[in-house]
Amino acid sequence: MVEADSNSFWAWRSPDERAEQAAAFAGFLAERGVTRLWLIAPGGARQSLTARETDLPGLLLSAPPQTRIVWNRGGAVVEADAIRMLPGQAETGDAHV
Repeated sequence: MVEADSNSFWAWRSPDERAEQAAAFAGFLAERGVTRLWLIAPGGARQSLTARETDLPGLLLSAPPQTRIVWNRGGAVVEADAIRMLPGQAETGDAHV
């Protein structure tokens, strides 16, 4: 199993790769038992989600750059070409919503 750290990312170069990486990131969260997460839009609007009851890959595909994904032990940010772990919020760190 690959451990997440602040250098972890899921990158893409095409729309097909973006869909694959969004699904891979959702799988990463599922493997770690994440059940609740929050999407925080660039303007600050927050959306609370139950992991197994939402289409997380679909939400990530429509998320604008700088959308943050935060869960109880970590966080990541959607960028134009990747989803990257937030510095200091690796899998073992504490994320703040």
